[in-house]
Order: sequence, then C-alpha cells, then structure tokens
Amino acid sequence: APYPKCAYNPYEGKWGKGYWKLDLEHKPIYINILEGGEEINES
Repeated sequence: APYPKCAYNPYEGKWGKGYWKLDLEHKPIYINILEGGEEINES
C-alpha cells in the first residue's frame, strides 16, 4: 500500500506532488508538499 504522503490521485489514477487527506467535514482535500520539486513515486 502507498505511504500516507504519497501523491497518488485515485480519482484520476495518476501521481501528483502532494497527498490527499480528509478535512474536518470529511471532504477529501489535496495537500501540496512539493513546489517545483522532484516527483515522489513510492509504491
């Protein structure tokens, strides 16, 4: 299973530069952790 900070987008089936989490209203929000950085592809 991917690590919590992995940037896999299950809705689009591709990787990004951040990670998904649930906010206080249990809505999925995207947290960008790398700006202009390297791709993180951990599987």
